[in-house]
Amino acid sequence: MALIFIFFALGSVLAAVVCMKFYHCSFEEIPAVVAALPNGVAAGLMWMNNVSQVATFLLPVLLFYVLVGKPSQHGLLVKSFNVWVLLSPIIILTSSGLIDLAAYLNEAMIPQGSWLESVFKPQEESATQLTEQILRATDASSWLIYLSIAIVPAICEEMLFRGLLQPLLSSIYRNHHVGIWMTAFVFSLIHFQFYGFIPRLLLGAVLGYLMVWTGSLWSSIIAHGVNNATAILVFSAFGSTTPPDDSWLTSTYTLLGSVVVFVGLIYLLHSKRKATSVEQLYASSGPPQAESLPVS
Repeated sequence: MALIFIFFALGSVLAAVVCMKFYHCSFEEIPAVVAALPNGVAAGLMWMNNVSQVATFLLPVLLFYVLVGKPSQHGLLVKSFNVWVLLSPIIILTSSGLIDLAAYLNEAMIPQGSWLESVFKPQEESATQLTEQILRATDASSWLIYLSIAIVPAICEEMLFRGLLQPLLSSIYRNHHVGIWMTAFVFSLIHFQFYGFIPRLLLGAVLGYLMVWTGSLWSSIIAHGVNNATAILVFSAFGSTTPPDDSWLTSTYTLLGSVVVFVGLIYLLHSKRKATSVEQLYASSGPPQAESLPVS
């Protein structure tokens, strides 16, 4: 956690440097530039995000393993690449039915006109507006959009959450279910979008079980990237990251079909999985030992 906070500060500073270089503004002018979203700001924001993602999520993971232990201890560098890794995009896409149902539940938990709505809804609308304005901008090329929204977050966030935090928590509590759900909770919380808290919690759990049951971090990285890339494709088709109510993507038959396929794939994955090195570690190991985590 100390490394994450340190590198979060470093990432913020580096992102500010990128902003000042792109827009020739002073440090004090950065909030106004970002809030105003003038023409030509999208590409700069994406590079700021890329720098921040690498510094905040990826670098502390790499430094952690350099300082205190072997990467193989927690399955970070598991190289198993099996058919289930290749099927992970289908699993994450078909999970959208359950995640959409969770979104309705999440929204119902925040009553209209309540103080919760007055606090959380403006944040949600602001985040959605910022994302859509960036996607709508003409100064960012397609490759930069996919790099910044799909590829970089998938790699950096999965390295931290499923590659490091989840195995550590699973090892400490000697239960990979606890590690998966605790990590999913933190994963959802750090996005600070509480209208999407439960859907993102479920998404994090799906990514966590994919990693454990396939024995490869690549499954959660690929699934995460496909999930984010799908939002870009939906925006390209409908002009919004949320499909309209009359779209075939939101029809009852589509949602039910996706739920059936998702449950079927999860059942097959769970029943046919082998005891991977990651799962064996979760089941058998306790807290990191003294020889791998030197403590004065």
